Formats: sequence, structure tokens, C-alpha cells
Amino acid sequence: MSSSVNDFEKVLRAFIPKELIPAMWEFNTYKTHKENIQSLMKGGQLDIFENAKQLEVQIGDYMCFPRNVEYFKMDPLEQIAPHPMEYLSLKNKEYIYKSDWWLMFDYDGIFPEGGWQRSEGDWILIECWMEMEYGDNNEMIVKPDMEKAVEEIIKALDQQDSVIETFNTSQKGAFYKTFAERMKSKTVMSNLILNCMEDIIEKYPVKKYSAGLSRILAGVALVMEAVEDFVRKESIHLPPLNSVSLTKPVIRLFSIDKNHFVMAHELLKTLKNCKIDVSGFEKEENGMPKLSTFTFREVVQKVDKEVMKNLVFVKMETDSLLMFKQTPIPTTCDGGYCTLAVDALRDILMDMIVTKKVFQTIEDKEWIHIKQFFKSIESHFDQTRGVYFIDLKDVKTIKESWENIYSTHLKQFSSSPKLKKTSKTTGSTSSHLHQAVMQCQFNSLVRVIPMLLKFIHKQGACNRLSIVRCELCDGKTLVDESAPITEEGLLQKKTNPLSSEDTKPEPEELKAETAER
Repeated sequence: MSSSVNDFEKVLRAFIPKELIPAMWEFNTYKTHKENIQSLMKGGQLDIFENAKQLEVQIGDYMCFPRNVEYFKMDPLEQIAPHPMEYLSLKNKEYIYKSDWWLMFDYDGIFPEGGWQRSEGDWILIECWMEMEYGDNNEMIVKPDMEKAVEEIIKALDQQDSVIETFNTSQKGAFYKTFAERMKSKTVMSNLILNCMEDIIEKYPVKKYSAGLSRILAGVALVMEAVEDFVRKESIHLPPLNSVSLTKPVIRLFSIDKNHFVMAHELLKTLKNCKIDVSGFEKEENGMPKLSTFTFREVVQKVDKEVMKNLVFVKMETDSLLMFKQTPIPTTCDGGYCTLAVDALRDILMDMIVTKKVFQTIEDKEWIHIKQFFKSIESHFDQTRGVYFIDLKDVKTIKESWENIYSTHLKQFSSSPKLKKTSKTTGSTSSHLHQAVMQCQFNSLVRVIPMLLKFIHKQGACNRLSIVRCELCDGKTLVDESAPITEEGLLQKKTNPLSSEDTKPEPEELKAETAER
């Protein structure tokens, strides 16, 4: 049984709500990820997706965040996640999360695919990566371009193999010992590598001093040498490979539509770590709620102009929304993760609308429970705050509260035949109809519970969440509607052009950052 497939199933079940996975469905370890998703979609609960490929892509995007292996408790030797996401700085230089460094390497060619050398070589390198001190989850580095180095490593190893094959047993042993001794001056990871090699020799005694064993030793050593050369060249702080003072602060720059912002605590902590004076805004940040933000305009006002010239702002892609859950965002706090507060709210509404389909079966008398739930979580979605993030631990607490309300007071969903019948008569695809119904219910719900629209509007996310003709954007007053959201009325509504909160253009400093100084 392949652990990589099992690990993919973990992520699949973490992303897709359990209500949408048929109880009798089983993950087939002998099929591809796409084939398993196709069999899952035959259950009819995931028609909101156009096809299996679309769902597979969303699952891949969901798991694409730093230290996802630990988060999902996966086997690090089975790299099922896509290569780490690459982000562009305002100067169009590529960056990745520092703790994703090890995922950048492709060992094809260094160690033979599928053989004992590949598994043992991967194991030693994983041990090396785990020894490194990556710092906080949010730390970023210049994307390493190791293709040329890997090509040179493969060439050197192939030449080594051809030479060793001509050696007798004694010569092979002498070569191995000589290389091991020389390696001690080449990489600080030499002791760890040699200890691992001893374990391999004990495991495969007949391979002792063979060409295959020497290829593992040389391959791992050359990879680590290349890594050490890179971190020294780029002045990257990555103990024990390289320890340097931080001089080039890297700050993540998030955005919702035209609004650009940074995590306030991240800005403060990063600048302090670089020994930069933050007295101008430290007191203010310390008084702000957890995971608050500064707009880019505020950053320009608070940070000295000369310091700004040395800051690197890396643009974080937050435009596209996943169906059920958003990709966790690393925080500067306790190695945790967060999400945009407005995205957390949106995911709860999606659970009501898409997963549990509450508004297809709810009766008038049950609306009191919906309203009471939103009243109970109102403090988490503050209508007076600017854009902010929310810790995933708090998101979990909110969702548990909703699950309790749902299981205690609201009816269980039973599939609605009306939607399937409508799709046949209109000729529309099922996924498009599901999307239309979802958007109509979403727009109706945020009017029935005005605090939802007020919060979304305050976060500048009306466009982001496809709010149609937002009354607040148009300067109007919300009225607390009382009519239930019915499917019959929703299917007749027409979609109108989107409106959004008017936003001021960003200062010239943001535009200037895109040009090389």
C-alpha cells in the first residue's frame, strides 16, 4: 500500500466536508489521485465542480503551504504536495517560504528512480533538512535556482560510477573512506551524513563500499555543498549551514482587490530582528488586536524612507478562493496558521449553503437558531476593524459551535430533486446551476443577517465574495429582512454586475517599488 496515496487521502478528507463524501466510498490505493476523485464525484454530492481535474487542482492548492507535512502528519519521504508556491516581490524577484526549501529539489538523476539508492538517499537528505533551523513559518528567501548545480552533480556522479566500476574491492573501500574523510571539510552536515551511511551499511552489508553506496554518499554530500554555497552567497540565515545577521527584511504583502496590507506584528518583528528602529509604531502595534494589519500607505508613513528602500515586499496571491477551505497562511505566532477573517466567514457560509444545504430545507421557525449562531460569533467578525486575519484555532472553535447548532436544532439535508430536474430542462450544466444557486443564497443570507454584509463591506471584500449591488457601497442603509431564503425564488434571480467599495489608489511608493532602484 502506497503511503503517498494514503497521505493524499488525508488531505482530500481534510479539504472536502464529510457530508459530501458518501459513507460507502473508499479510496483505492491502486488508482491515481484523479481516478479516485472521479469515483468520488460519481456520488453526486460534488456537482458544484465542473470535473475531477478542477477538484484535484483545488486540493493541490489547499495543501500548498509551509510545513504541510507536519500539519497533515504525512510521511516526508512521500512528497505528494506540489512544488512550493513561488511569489514575486515588487521588483519581480521570485521568493519561496524558507521552510519549503527542501521541496525545491528534484533528485531524479542523482539517485536511480525506485531503487534502494533513491530511498536511502532521500532519507539522508530528509534527515539533513530536519536539522536546519528555518525560523518562523512566515520567513521567506530568494527562490534557489539549483538546476545547473544538479546537472553538474549528476555529471560528476556518473563519471564517478564509471571509474569505481573498474576498481577491485580494496580500491572501492579506499575510495569510499577517502571521500568520507574529505567530506568533513566540505559540509557541516558531514557527521550526520556519515552516521546515516553507517546505518545503511548495517542494513545492506553486501552493498558495503559498492559503487551504489559511494553514489549515495557523494550525491548527498554534493547536494549539501551546493545548498551551503547558495545560502552563503545570498546571505541566508539557515543554521547550522550558515549563521548571519539579518539585514534585508522580507515582508509579505497581501491584498484584497486594490487594498494592499501587511500583518502588523510581522512588520514589527521582522524589523526588530534586523535591528531596525521601530519606536515610531511599536506602542501602537502592541495595542492592536492579534493579527491586525497596516495598509501599505500606513507602512510608508510609519517606516523611515531610507529603511523603506531596503525592505523587500513579496506579493502573496490571495485572489482566488477555494470552495470549502482556504490555504492556511503562516503567522509569526507560535508556528501557527491563520486566514483572512472575511475568508473564514465565507467558508462558514459555504458550509451552510453548499455542504449542509440548510436553506433548501429550513423552516421559518428554525431561523432563530441561525440568527443566534451569528450573534454568538459576532465578536470574531468585528464590523469596526479594518482588514485582519483570524487564527485557525479560533476558526476551529467557531466551526465547532456551528456544528453543534446544526446537529442540535436544524434538519439534516436530503438531496433536492428540483435542482437536477431544472438542469435537464434548462440545458445548463449542473455545476453552473449549483454555482448560481450558491451565489443567490449567499447574497440573500448576508442581507437577512445584516452584520454579515456590514463586516464583508468593512473588509473591502464585496467584489471578492461576489456581493451583488452592495447597498453599503452605494451609500444606502441595510434593512433586516425576515423572509426565508427559498430555492424557488433564488433560481429566478438574475445576476447583476458586481459593485465594490470605493478604494483610494495606493501611494506612489507602492508603484515605485516595482522598479529597480
